[in-house]
Amino acid sequence: MNNFIRLLFVLSFFSGTVFAGSNGSVTSKLGIGTLQSKTTPAMTGIGGSGSALSGSSYFNSMNPAQWVYSRNTHLISGFTYQGLTQSTSAASSFSGNIDFNGLLFIIPVKTDWSFGLSLSPYSITGYEINTTGNYDGETTQEQYVGSGGISQFGIGTGYRVTPDMSVGGTFSFYFGNIKKGRTVTYDATAQSTERVTSNKLSGIGLSFSGLSLIKNSLFTADDRLFASAILDLPFSLSGTSEVQNFSDQVDDTILTSSSTTLSLPVSFRLGLGYERNRQFSAALDFVFSKTSGMEYSNLTNDPTGDILTLMFGVAYLPDNNTGARYLERIQYKAGYFIGKNHIILAGKDQDETGFTAGLGLPLPGVKSVLDLSGGVTWKGYLNDTSIKDTQYSFSLGINLTELWFQKRIID
Repeated sequence: MNNFIRLLFVLSFFSGTVFAGSNGSVTSKLGIGTLQSKTTPAMTGIGGSGSALSGSSYFNSMNPAQWVYSRNTHLISGFTYQGLTQSTSAASSFSGNIDFNGLLFIIPVKTDWSFGLSLSPYSITGYEINTTGNYDGETTQEQYVGSGGISQFGIGTGYRVTPDMSVGGTFSFYFGNIKKGRTVTYDATAQSTERVTSNKLSGIGLSFSGLSLIKNSLFTADDRLFASAILDLPFSLSGTSEVQNFSDQVDDTILTSSSTTLSLPVSFRLGLGYERNRQFSAALDFVFSKTSGMEYSNLTNDPTGDILTLMFGVAYLPDNNTGARYLERIQYKAGYFIGKNHIILAGKDQDETGFTAGLGLPLPGVKSVLDLSGGVTWKGYLNDTSIKDTQYSFSLGINLTELWFQKRIID
């Protein structure tokens, strides 16, 4: 139990240092950066789907209705390495970074009631762009950098209304600082000018979810079909926008500050989940997010479109019996997704498609699982946008399972 608490503390501390990122796509320069899916490594292995599966491997931080299907305490967290190749008509580059996937801590309160805490990245800004320019006939070196992002802390609860239906709700607190800068250095004099914009924001939101058994014995005597729905309703964030201008020519810094608000998108997810004897699972999720309405007040806004994504995945466990051999208790996963993100480049929506695969490795002697997943994502190829990304990812996650807070039947 002490090791469990230490790990929770370390992950919570480390999350604040890695949310910002520094080597993301250049498209994270637009708007509030790259929006995150908030999926666990277990869900990544099946294409990001799984919101309608009742197994504890696919718990979603925004879907407390799932949590009541396990009576164990869970600590779920993980990290993802991303190798990113970005290309334009003129050049291409490669970068790599490690991101924190988030943290989910679920506690069963009673037989039909669970409570949980979550911490996850909502958006990430991380880029560095170096170019050569010209001002009044003088050559300049220009650098554009960005870091930071928005994090989401949630308090959620799920309740099992009937044996076949559950509901859930989450209260979220959003917070973060999105920082963007530009430095221009003149080759002839080595003097420079710098402009840094920092948007510090915070706010709240609510989400509601439901999970229901639709059909028992759909194809066989031991299979089940579930459906789920998640509605995410963040309120507008408020804060300050600080602009710092510095110039070597006058050796002076000018700092201005103004209030601003940021409208976040309403999001909706529908899911179907098929389970057969806890050995075979298949999931289909559809996600819509009204990101076209995302904007700052009193500040310049980049154009954005709505997110539309379809995700599909399957998982197979050869033998789900506790006494089975270790290799037979490894879960095998594969997934696929296709859709478009919120980025608009030169008037074109940026498409996004990819394949994933993963393994669920049971830890010897306990119910905990080590999740390994990887995949490749292509952005901008179908619509032939001006910037194209090929992203390779590898995720490592853990689902620690304990029997805390359980009332003993026999002392």
